Amino acid sequence: MSSVYTTRVIISSALLMLLIVAGIFIHRTGKPYNSLVFGIHKIFTITLIVILVTMVKNYLPGAEVTFLLYLIICIAALALSGLLISGGMISLDRHRNTMLLVHQVCTAVFLVCFPVLTWILISNTINN
Repeated sequence: MSSVYTTRVIISSALLMLLIVAGIFIHRTGKPYNSLVFGIHKIFTITLIVILVTMVKNYLPGAEVTFLLYLIICIAALALSGLLISGGMISLDRHRNTMLLVHQVCTAVFLVCFPVLTWILISNTINN
């Protein structure tokens, strides 16, 4: 079971790194956005969310769930929601400066939650 989680963590970590690189590239090139990079950024985002949701969904029923895990899941979900909303608003060019700040803050929050969440999932599946 732990090898499945390890594989998903590696894939999601690689996707997260690619998302960050693509996001920086999109930001640096500015409008009009490179549609290929922007499309890849969107696809990787949805793929990362699907992998994380399935990891957590498969983990929760058979594990000892702590308050910390619930807290990290909630904060990460709020950060991802903020990233999706602010990314959409940025692409529509609505409240660009405000949404860019929201996008950057949510990215920072998610980058703190992601390693903690994956560490909890991996360490508990290895120990059980």
